[in-house]
Amino acid sequence: MVFWEVLIVLGFVLLIVSGWRLWRAFRQKKPKKPVLLIAVGSLLLMAAGGSQVPVEAAYLKISPQQLETDPSGNCHLEGTTNSEAELFIDGEEISHEGTFTYDIQLVDDGTKELVIKSVFRGEETVKTIEITPSTGYLAHLESQAEKERLKLADTALATAEKEPSQDHFDVAFTQIQALSQSYPELEQRLEDVADYLEILGSLEELEQEPTREGLVAFQTQVAASPLAKDALTKRVAACEKQVHEQEKNTKLVAAAKEKIKHAETTLANDDYQSALEALTTLPTKQPTLEKRLQNLHHAIEEKQAAEKAQDDAEKKAAQEKEAQEKAAQEKAAEEQRQQEIQAAQEQEQIQQQAQEQQAQDQQTTQEGAVGQTVMVTPTGSKYHTHKCGNGNFTPATLEEALARNLTPCSKCF
Repeated sequence: MVFWEVLIVLGFVLLIVSGWRLWRAFRQKKPKKPVLLIAVGSLLLMAAGGSQVPVEAAYLKISPQQLETDPSGNCHLEGTTNSEAELFIDGEEISHEGTFTYDIQLVDDGTKELVIKSVFRGEETVKTIEITPSTGYLAHLESQAEKERLKLADTALATAEKEPSQDHFDVAFTQIQALSQSYPELEQRLEDVADYLEILGSLEELEQEPTREGLVAFQTQVAASPLAKDALTKRVAACEKQVHEQEKNTKLVAAAKEKIKHAETTLANDDYQSALEALTTLPTKQPTLEKRLQNLHHAIEEKQAAEKAQDDAEKKAAQEKEAQEKAAQEKAAEEQRQQEIQAAQEQEQIQQQAQEQQAQDQQTTQEGAVGQTVMVTPTGSKYHTHKCGNGNFTPATLEEALARNLTPCSKCF
């Protein structure tokens, strides 16, 4: 026991004793002054001891000095300070009676510094406690964060599946990439969305350049996609119609080309009209074919002009030839007429001379025929001097032969 405590205890005992004796003095009516002096002395002793009591110092004790959370992120702090001190934890005033407790809940994976301040009689005592998240709590936070990331990824993926677009796909891809684990189901769904976007890209290409091969390939892609295909029905139908029209147009163009080619070979007006009709029925303009048809028309006109010129020349030549032939015929006819006239005159003259010669010969023959023998045939028209040629020759007189109107043989006479 320290000195000031002895003085206080001694003064307290004397005070009690003086009080008891003072009470007896009042009862026994004895002198009270000595007792009062003892009482005053006891009070003085207590006052002297009290003056030696040390003044209470401000203090703040924390346990433990370092905190680590439990798996849920909670931790518990205990401490003591002056009972009359004002206590603040992270700026919040805490009621206490010298001892206090405080529960802390971390909300993230960072280390937290907890500031504890005690203010006693104007004197501040400040301590800082570091609170670190435990491995279990970090795992818990990661699990919660993974659940939240998984939820966001699923939501983004559902949006991309419902409304496929590159932006929605990028968001879903980013969310899935942010996951700390691999989720095959989500990755497969994301791959399906990517395939669907590829299908949309193929559809856009098909719409720009519709072909039968592209349409068949696109329909194969659509059939293999697990996502909804209803949204593509109208666009695919439009592409099918466009491909059909294009194929029809291609056939019409091919037919028109073939007719133009044939007309270019024949240069016939009927073939040109057929090619023109085929070209005018095409649903789209064909500048190249129109140019070929225009050139064909010029060629046909040139051909017709050349044929007309040739026909005119041939007609003129025929007319000239006909005129020449007619003139020649007339000349020949005239010459023939002159020749015939001359020949007739000559023949008439010859006949006249022959008649004169015959008459002279007959006269000579008649003069020499008397008693002359000649050779004749039963059916012949000549008389001979001997057997001339084949036949049944018999002798006759010249007079008999002349009587039968037989004439002399040119070989015998």
